[in-house]
Amino acid sequence: GRDGPRHAPDDAGGFILGDHRTAGLDDGLAAALQHWHEALAAHRWHAQLPSVTAVAQAAEPPADVAATANAAPAAGCGGGGGSVEEARGAALTPPTALLAHPPVGTLCNHLLMVLNELRQCAAYGLRPLLFDRLSVALVAAVAALRELPARAAFTDGAHEQFRALCMCFADNLVPHVGGCADILIPPWVSPTFPAPESNDCRTDRLIATVRAEVEPLLRQEEAP
Repeated sequence: GRDGPRHAPDDAGGFILGDHRTAGLDDGLAAALQHWHEALAAHRWHAQLPSVTAVAQAAEPPADVAATANAAPAAGCGGGGGSVEEARGAALTPPTALLAHPPVGTLCNHLLMVLNELRQCAAYGLRPLLFDRLSVALVAAVAALRELPARAAFTDGAHEQFRALCMCFADNLVPHVGGCADILIPPWVSPTFPAPESNDCRTDRLIATVRAEVEPLLRQEEAP
């Protein structure tokens, strides 16, 4: 029946669904980039930002609330039934390092909103398209950093903050978004002949591609 497991990438239904979702995906990524440009333009590069630790502590729930949440029994069948869901939840939690760089946090939020829109019907056939579009969008985000007009007036402190933001983008945002996309639409594995290794390396390629774009910026911002 058509309500069974999702079909392999070469199934026509998967491709039709991918085509149907393309416009929405592109519109969502374009909106995310627009918010990124606005956040960069409004960012106070010369202001002293709070440390990651301070921001994370301010965002933490009270100790008694956290203790209650940690003590709650795991959902699922059997004593350890929640372990998979717990691991999945941890992977989907944005890194606290993003809190120290508001523009990066803004971009992350909007990219995750785009992924969330695909959750209702994320066919395997959409995986290559999703990673291709994410790669293009993230490379465009790096271009916005490279062409940022405010860089011409940076002081030493602003250069340091810009470099830290670029590192956070490459080391925290990109792996997190790639990992979320990988969880949303994992590589297809044949139910009849499951492969011992199903990783198609799309996440790794995404991270490598975007980091290669960021690296020249980091070299430019190095102290002489």
